[in-house]
Amino acid sequence: MSDNTSEVKAELNRTVTPGKKNILVTGASGFIGRAVCEEMLRRGWHVRAAVREKDPLLNGAEVVTVGDIDGNTDWTDALCGMDIVIHLAARVHVMKDAAVDPLAEFLRVNLHGTENLARQAARAGIKRLIYISSIKVNGERTTTPLILFNDSTSACVDSEPLAFNASGEREEKGFFSESDKPNPQDPYAISKWQAEKALHRIAQETALEIVILRPPLVYGPGVKGNFIRLLATVDKGIPLPLASVYNSSSLIYLGNLVDILIDCTNHPAARGKTYLVRDGEDISIPEMIRHISEGLGRPARVFSMPVKLLRGLGELIGQLNSVDRIVGSLRISDDLIRKELGWKPRFTLQHGLRATAEWYREQQYSPSIPHLNKRPADAHTGCPVSVVIVNYNAGDILLACVARACQQSEQVIVVDNASTDNSLAALRNTFPTIRIICNERNLGFAAACNIGAMAADGDYVFFLNPDCILEPNAVLNLVEAVNSADDVGLAGGLLTNPDGTEQSGGRRAVPTPWRSFVRSFGLGSLRNSFPKLFLDFDLHKQRLPDRPVEVEAISGACMLARRNSLEDVGLLDEGYFMHCEDLDWCMRFRQKGWKILFVPDARMIHHKGHCSKDRPIFVEWNKHKGMMRFYNKFFRHQYPWLLKVLAAAGVWTRFVSIAGYYQLDRVLRGLGFRRG
Repeated sequence: MSDNTSEVKAELNRTVTPGKKNILVTGASGFIGRAVCEEMLRRGWHVRAAVREKDPLLNGAEVVTVGDIDGNTDWTDALCGMDIVIHLAARVHVMKDAAVDPLAEFLRVNLHGTENLARQAARAGIKRLIYISSIKVNGERTTTPLILFNDSTSACVDSEPLAFNASGEREEKGFFSESDKPNPQDPYAISKWQAEKALHRIAQETALEIVILRPPLVYGPGVKGNFIRLLATVDKGIPLPLASVYNSSSLIYLGNLVDILIDCTNHPAARGKTYLVRDGEDISIPEMIRHISEGLGRPARVFSMPVKLLRGLGELIGQLNSVDRIVGSLRISDDLIRKELGWKPRFTLQHGLRATAEWYREQQYSPSIPHLNKRPADAHTGCPVSVVIVNYNAGDILLACVARACQQSEQVIVVDNASTDNSLAALRNTFPTIRIICNERNLGFAAACNIGAMAADGDYVFFLNPDCILEPNAVLNLVEAVNSADDVGLAGGLLTNPDGTEQSGGRRAVPTPWRSFVRSFGLGSLRNSFPKLFLDFDLHKQRLPDRPVEVEAISGACMLARRNSLEDVGLLDEGYFMHCEDLDWCMRFRQKGWKILFVPDARMIHHKGHCSKDRPIFVEWNKHKGMMRFYNKFFRHQYPWLLKVLAAAGVWTRFVSIAGYYQLDRVLRGLGFRRG
C-alpha cells in the first residue's frame, strides 16, 4: 500500500464516529438517496454519500466520488470504516432505451456493478448490504387490463374485487408475493433479478448479510419520470379518458420507503430476506387522479372511454404496453415484512399523493418568491421610507426621477440591471450619497426589485419606475393612505401622461381570462349594450375619486408597501422577467387578506415605455409570456377549459400581431419609407 493510499485511508477512518451507525449510501444524489441521507443525518448517524460527481446539495454528509459504476469500480475509499451499505445506484428503467444492447448495459451496472460492490464490501468487513431491487422482478402486472363500469357502478376498490380480461372473461385479481416464481420481462428487470441471485451467492460465501427490497412505483417530493408527467397533465387540466378504468395498484411513498430502509439496517429478522413493500393500501388510476387534483387545487378532469377502445388506440400508435401499464393492475402483498419486522407505514397513501402534488405545485409556482426576514418589533432604523428604483438604460430621465425621490424619502436605492448607457455615471456624479447596486447581467424587473427591497432600511418600501417623476407630497400621501387602516398593505398613486391625463394601469381590475378574452377578440364594443358585464373595464376612464379607494390591482410603476405586509406576503415572483409581476403581487396581497388602495392625490408623471422603446418585441414577448404564467398560476382551475384556451389564443394572437407590426415598421424604416 502506497503512502498516499495510507493517508487517504487514515483520513477516512478519522471521519468515522464510534458508537454511531456508519452508513454508505450509493446513488445518494438521486430521488431516493437524497431522502435517505437527510433522514439518517437527522437521526445523528454518520452518512457517507457515494456519488458519480460532486453534489453540493448533500449538506451534512461526507461525499465520496466513485465515478461510473460497473465491475471495475474501486470502492476502497467509500467502504473504509463503514458498517452498512445501502445500495441505490442503478441504471434505471427507461421507456425508450437508446443503447445498442440495452441488456448488456443494464447488466454492466446493475449486475456486475452490484456484485463488485458486494464482494469488496465483504472483504472490507461490512456487516450488511441493503439492495433496492424492483417489483418488476416478479412481473409486469397481476392482471390484464380491465373492462368494467357503467354509470351506476361504484368506483370503490374493495379487498377482493372482480376483474375481466380483454376478452370479457371474469378472473380473480392476484397479488405478487415473495414466494412467486420470478418473471422479469425486460432488460432492467432481468438485470435486477440477476443481481439478487449474485448477492445471495456472495452472502452464502462470506459473512456479508444481504437484505433485498422490491418496491413498486416510488413517488414523493422530487419524483421524476412518468409520475411527474401525470402531475403536469392533471395540473394543466387536460381531460383523461380513464374514468371507466377499474384497476388496483400498489405504490410506495418516499417517506415510507425511507423508513423501511432504516429499519432494515439493524433488524435481525431481515438478514438474508427479500421483502415486497407498499403503502399498505391499493388505489385505482381514477382515484389517484382525484387525490392528485385535490393536492393541486384542481378539478379532477376524467371522462369515460371503454378500455377496449383505449387499448385499440394504444395498439394503433404502437403504445399498447404503455396503455396496459396504465389500465392494468399491479398488487403487492406486504404481509411478510409486516409479520417479520413489525413494520407499518407511517404515511397513508392519500397523504403521500397530496404531499407530492403540493410539492409539485410549489415547485411550479413558488420557488422564485423570496421573503424578507422579519424585523424585531423594537428595531428602529430611523428611515421611514426606502425608494427602490430599477434601472435599465433609462438615460437622463433617471436623474429627474432620483432627484424627486430624494426630496421625498430618507433612502433611495438604485438597482441597475447591467445598463450599457451612461445613466449610472451621471447618477454617481449628481447623487454621490445614494446607494447603487450593480447586477452583472439583466436579472429582470422582479428580481432587481427584490434585491433593492432586501437592502432597504425603511418601514415602507416604495418601488418606483425610473421613468416616473413624482409630484409634491406623493410619497407622503401614499404613506398616509397605507396607515389609514391596519389591513391596508399596498398603495399606488395616480399615473398621468405628460399632458396631465390619467394613464391606464394605476387603478385596475385583475385581467382574468374572461377580461382578456373580451379584449383580445374586440368584444369591448358591446359595453354600451351590456354595461354591467363591462363595469370594471378601463377604470381610468371613470371619474377620479376624491379620496383613496380599494382596488383589485395597481401598477408596478408605483407601489408602496408596509414592511410587515412584505414580510407576510413575500417579495415579487422572480418567475416573471418583466410585466405581470405586479398583478401577481396584488393577487397574493389580497389572498393574504391585505387591502390595496389607489391614492388619487399621490400624483406622478409616467413617461411610459421610455426604457423599453429600443426593444419592443422583447418587451412584448415577456409581457405576453408573463400573462400566461399569471393565468396558469391563479385561474387555471376557476374557468371553463374552452374559455382558457380561447384566452390563451387571444393573448398569443395579440403578440404575433404586435411583433409583426414592429418587424414591419423596422423593415420600412430600413428602406427609408418611415422616419423617426
